[in-house]
Amino acid sequence: MQFLVPRAGHPPFRGGSSTRAGEPITIGMRSATGLCIGFGTIAGGYAPALWGASGFSLVSILTGALGGIAGLWLGLRLQS
Repeated sequence: MQFLVPRAGHPPFRGGSSTRAGEPITIGMRSATGLCIGFGTIAGGYAPALWGASGFSLVSILTGALGGIAGLWLGLRLQS
């Protein structure tokens, strides 16, 4: 997703990847925290399969949530 930051005296954005005034600010989930949350959720959701439980069970949802929380913690620790 991109947002244009309008500044007086600058031409409109025509492409490229600069961060000068009037250029887009890119907002995405490709940060260390987002990647850690995603990986933690996937790993946590897969964990019940390691002991033979179904991947479509309540336990899988709960461990996926715990994995996401652990990923959030790790991502915040990596960024600080």
